[in-house]
Amino acid sequence: MRIVILGASSLSISAARLFIERGHEVVIIERDEDKVKEYDEELDCSFVVGDGSRPSILKEVGPKNTDFLFCLTEVDQFNIIASLIGRNMGFGRVVTSIRDVEYETICSELGLESPIFLDTAISQRLSDMVEGIETAGLAGVLRGGLRFFTFSIGKEDAGPASELDLPDGVRAVAFSRNDTSGIVTEDTKLKKDDEMLVVGEEDRIRELREKYEEASSDDAEEDAGSKDSKEGG
Repeated sequence: MRIVILGASSLSISAARLFIERGHEVVIIERDEDKVKEYDEELDCSFVVGDGSRPSILKEVGPKNTDFLFCLTEVDQFNIIASLIGRNMGFGRVVTSIRDVEYETICSELGLESPIFLDTAISQRLSDMVEGIETAGLAGVLRGGLRFFTFSIGKEDAGPASELDLPDGVRAVAFSRNDTSGIVTEDTKLKKDDEMLVVGEEDRIRELREKYEEASSDDAEEDAGSKDSKEGG
């Protein structure tokens, strides 16, 4: 199989390694030349430096001769735009990675294949997809207003998973840490920076997302204040 990956994110590199191990031809499109230099010697694949949402760049990698286009940058909007252009240009199959559940409905209406997964789990899923081993994507199995959501564990949430402060109607499903992931059980101990996957009613998930967006904003302001204090001192 010939596979083109958009973006040299951690997810992209993880997936590329699996594809290469399984004997597939891989091309990575990345606009950051420093990232390309970083991975060029490490990975046995081709790189194209440029903006993957531009038709001229996508044309350069040969859409008609490509079996899969995986749009895996860390920006959902960028992935959606690139996927629409790529689909129109004739790539064999286009898969759009999204992190924010708000884009799930839009992707569905646009007819985009858009799984939402933990980074450490999705590379295996994508590799299975290329090999013809199909598993139900999260967006496909959600019915009745249920939604999935991923977020990072802060220092205040570290500890037993059973004590995680989640809204009623929301359940922890799985966690990701470094290069491993697992199902959440009563014995699971969470650590700072673990990535959590939860499922719940749409309104409750929205409430949880707002909570963590506010926490992320507060952390950024705190870091900026600390930096200013150090520079001022």
